[in-house]
Amino acid sequence: DTLKAALCSQRTRAVATHAASPRRRCIHLLSCSPVLSPRQTHRPSRIRRIAAPQHPAMAEFGVQKPWEQPPKTNASKSRSRTKRQRKQKALRIEAGTNLPLVWALPDGVAPPELSEDVAAVIRARLGFVPTNLLRVHTIEQRPAVLELYPLKRQPVEERAPRRRGASGPVQPWPTTYWFVDELLSARIAALEARGWVGRLERRLNGDENALRAAEAAHINAGLERWAALTETDRQLAEERGWQKALRDVGIAGIKSARKVKCLHAQYAHFIGAAVVSPVGRWIAELLDDGMDSKEALVEECVV
Repeated sequence: DTLKAALCSQRTRAVATHAASPRRRCIHLLSCSPVLSPRQTHRPSRIRRIAAPQHPAMAEFGVQKPWEQPPKTNASKSRSRTKRQRKQKALRIEAGTNLPLVWALPDGVAPPELSEDVAAVIRARLGFVPTNLLRVHTIEQRPAVLELYPLKRQPVEERAPRRRGASGPVQPWPTTYWFVDELLSARIAALEARGWVGRLERRLNGDENALRAAEAAHINAGLERWAALTETDRQLAEERGWQKALRDVGIAGIKSARKVKCLHAQYAHFIGAAVVSPVGRWIAELLDDGMDSKEALVEECVV
């Protein structure tokens, strides 16, 4: 007890001495203070670590402090990116309205003959006319589906420095049929929003005949894509190992016939291809019945 009392009195005297003379530092306080790094000239003040009190109105309504930057989230980044992409697309449409069509097809493949009206519709929808375009499939005299060459080449006059991850001036293009009709695209998007991707996928997997027909359509899509290549491009694809991306995948690059993936791709293949999947036929029936604006019946759950 006597030793404890002596230590307490010694600490009390040291604190009192330091309070009386701020410039004088006692050994006891130096031993208790944190070790400073060579770059740290002073101890951080406690006041700086305490956040400034927020105004009651700001705290109640969640108003951002004017001296603080709002946090950047993935949603804000995606919104700004989407706004920038729309602006770039509008600039491309405005700049490319009077430009001549540029094709980048291999030797021996003739480019399509496009009228100015069709080219304007494609530019308004995509912002450009694909350089690997082969032909245009129409619905009610409207450009609906673009049939594309399986390899996409960048024209010499439009080549830019390679981006990281880009495959160079030539790259595989497994999407043979590209949907561009704005009216039908909006209706098919409404079907997807109402959950018809999952419903058609369950219907496909529950019907053995439909599943076999879908598998045949996927196999034929890969073979058709591979057969569309010229002999030189086929050798190039084999050298670069693009067989899996062009020959061994199905409609729009789908790897499994049990998956529906995208109703736009399925319906575009239904319009342009010779051997079609039953999924494309089901989508056409849904559009004829106007299911894009109706609520579907509740499915019964079988236990």
